[in-house]
Amino acid sequence: MDNGRFFCYNLDMQDNFKRGSRTVFWTKVTLVLSVLFMILFMVVYGTLHAIQTNPDIDLEVVTSRSLLLLLGFGLVSMLLALSYSIQGLFWLLWMFRAEENLRKVTRTTFSPWGAVLCCFIPYIGMLLHFFVFRDIVRHTESELAFRRSEDASTHARSVPMNLVVAFFGCGIMSMAVSFIGETRIVFVVSYIFGLVGAVCYLKALSAFVKEEAELYELYKDHVLRKKVDEVLREREIEKAASELK
Repeated sequence: MDNGRFFCYNLDMQDNFKRGSRTVFWTKVTLVLSVLFMILFMVVYGTLHAIQTNPDIDLEVVTSRSLLLLLGFGLVSMLLALSYSIQGLFWLLWMFRAEENLRKVTRTTFSPWGAVLCCFIPYIGMLLHFFVFRDIVRHTESELAFRRSEDASTHARSVPMNLVVAFFGCGIMSMAVSFIGETRIVFVVSYIFGLVGAVCYLKALSAFVKEEAELYELYKDHVLRKKVDEVLREREIEKAASELK
């Protein structure tokens, strides 16, 4: 039974799975590089602090070691910046298409451009994305529950909303801690909150990409059935017209 849920079936929905998968992949790469960045930052900071506070330290050994650490730190920093740029590009493309696709089958709170522009608001952009992502997940799962079998209520939620809430909470804590001061401890704690939030978001996003792909397949089946019904109806009309002659 259709009930008009796919009210824009004549508009083409695009497969967003590749964009989502690439976003997930580059998010993983960015997380790994972020951890390496944090480790090297701590080591470099500790080495430089030791040079400043210990006058008896062997400067030749420490200097050569420091140069290697600084080179490694610089390399990881450049790779991290590159990874952030690629991940951000795929993420924005995925989010725009996710909103646009979803609007082919239901109504959403945010427009595609609105969802993207929210992310560019200073300081609170990522926090606003919590509401955008939650809205996308809820509407997608609502459509999936309707399109699945009658016992769809027995299906467990694919996207754990507790992870989405944890992402939001860690984002708030990361921002709150960063305003305390500019000490190394504050930076590390804020960074850790950010990493934990990113891991939670990554797990939720990975689950949602699969849901999104399922909705796309159901949408394609629906469009195909519509086209078949139209062809059969036209043939019935032609057959009835020929019989009248």
